[in-house]
Amino acid sequence: MSDPDSVLRTNIVRKSMKDLRKYRALKLKNDLKVLLISDPDTDNSAVSLAVAVGKFSRFFFEPLFPESLVEKEINAINFEHEKNKDEDICRILQLKRSLSVPNHPFNTFVTGNLSKELSDSEDLNTLEYMVVSLFEHIKKTNINLPTWTDPIYEKEQLATKTIVVPVKDIKRLIVNFILKDLQPFYNTMPFSYLNALFGDKGPTSISAVIIKNGWSTGMLAENIVEARGIEYYEIKVELTEIGIFHVDDIVKLIFQYVNMLKQNGPAIWLHEENKIIKGLEFYYKDKESPLPYVYSITPRMIRYKIRDVLIAEYLIEEWKPELITEFLTCCTPNNMRYE
Repeated sequence: MSDPDSVLRTNIVRKSMKDLRKYRALKLKNDLKVLLISDPDTDNSAVSLAVAVGKFSRFFFEPLFPESLVEKEINAINFEHEKNKDEDICRILQLKRSLSVPNHPFNTFVTGNLSKELSDSEDLNTLEYMVVSLFEHIKKTNINLPTWTDPIYEKEQLATKTIVVPVKDIKRLIVNFILKDLQPFYNTMPFSYLNALFGDKGPTSISAVIIKNGWSTGMLAENIVEARGIEYYEIKVELTEIGIFHVDDIVKLIFQYVNMLKQNGPAIWLHEENKIIKGLEFYYKDKESPLPYVYSITPRMIRYKIRDVLIAEYLIEEWKPELITEFLTCCTPNNMRYE
């Protein structure tokens, strides 16, 4: 274990009853947050850090980027771009960015990602010593994490329809509504209420109506977090050959459905049902492999309390119908883009 004066530590990280992994959360003196994970059933352990780990650590206090490596790095970025440019998901995301406010940080070219896994068979104390020795020398800057409060789309960029010709054989309608930052309400998850309704496959669901018309094979919805303060709600509808010609009809049905939800108001029985289902999904979810698991946790360390990084986005702990009502007010034609 490291010097007890160099870190704040806690082993209280809320987790699933089936999760046998051991966790320890650290906050270094320079305010870096670290989550240590040790798995008794594998030879691998992992470290999740809200910046980067391993050989990249010294870059933060001894930055060095030799000219001889510039071309190599450019080629690596270009390779990642070439790999992604024919992926329809990447193309649509870049289209969203390119059509946003020109001077907004959201309107940038993005490709590639960075994650690092530290795998070994050591216990949590040894892992802590390794991490602290790597990162305790990084200077504390007292800089607050940025939050982007300016809208990513102006009024004239909303209430628009974009037609995308896919590379692959994909037939999909995507409807986006711009949201305010929901991070403060992560233990309430108002968007999960709508997710359950749009994802419902019951005979009276909106999905059933669209499928019955022969326009779709299914739909789902989720909130997308691009960065602190940049968030939108996305409804995806998988289209049939006939459905391609009824996109506007489907959008009209979505708004009719949203208006019905507004008139009826939030139902506590649906909240309770969804709360139970989300809880069961969390407590009995399959075990992930180390690298994807670490990669998924890292951004949550920035958004949520570190003791809640595992349960955030899963467990619904509060019933606040006013947040659901406010959420629904964002679902209007003037706050929408679809493609």
